[in-house]
Amino acid sequence: MSDFAKYKDIFIGNKNLFYLIKYEIITTLFDQIPGALGLFLRKAEILEILRRLQTLLKQLFP
Repeated sequence: MSDFAKYKDIFIGNKNLFYLIKYEIITTLFDQIPGALGLFLRKAEILEILRRLQTLLKQLFP
């Protein structure tokens, strides 16, 4: 497994290139925003990630 594939698997949890690009864009845009706005945007994205994780776990462990 290449380093690139390992990176995608660890940080994205998906080997699809679209999700990697989306992740990189979101982290690049939102990590640099300070203050309440940055916190709000990061929190909103984290909540979306947690919702998707919950859906995945429900599928894996019915």
